[in-house]
Amino acid sequence: MLAFQLVQAEQYAAAFTAFKQLDADDVPDVANYLGYTARKLGDYELSRVWYERALASDPQHVRTWQYYGMWQVEQGNMLKAADFLEKIRLICGTDCKEYQDLKGGMEGTVTY
Repeated sequence: MLAFQLVQAEQYAAAFTAFKQLDADDVPDVANYLGYTARKLGDYELSRVWYERALASDPQHVRTWQYYGMWQVEQGNMLKAADFLEKIRLICGTDCKEYQDLKGGMEGTVTY
């Protein structure tokens, strides 16, 4: 998928546009990546809207909890990030990549 390749190439504005062109805003993976690209572009309010839309579509979407948790870390909301880390733990345990990445983000050892 071109949109995902653009994310991997860190071309976030083009990736955001490509995800929007999919016309699949209510698909959790798409909404999550719209949130991610908006966050990487520094638009935290728009990013929040997309993360919440992804979670409205699928409250168990672990990658959204991870990325939205990193949003919280970047905003200095460590207590909220810890809440999201707990949600991830309940969904996939402490060994899953999403848990490990958000934990690392909270500890300052991982960025994404």
